[in-house]
Amino acid sequence: MIITSSHDEKLERACAFGADATINYRTHPDWQNQVRELTGGMGADQVVEVGGAGMLERSLASARLGDYVAIIGVLTGFDKGDFTPATAFFNQLRLQGIYVGSR
Repeated sequence: MIITSSHDEKLERACAFGADATINYRTHPDWQNQVRELTGGMGADQVVEVGGAGMLERSLASARLGDYVAIIGVLTGFDKGDFTPATAFFNQLRLQGIYVGSR
């Protein structure tokens, strides 16, 4: 499991809970390349996207061919950002929106 965060403390906790690798996306803004490197160029088996429009294209780029990408919460709003459907199409990705709300 590869975890991304902008907070090193959270990444340290993720390691303590069993993450195989962590990436600080503020210090490594092209973090999708690191995911590819960590997976031997293949990409992640499954991606859980919680960052929203600003990170969606990077999440798609980090996914393995034919992968599943779960998009949770749309935390940054509904602006499409730099998302292009071509990335999902050419990499045969399945996108699943997951709605969350208040308790």
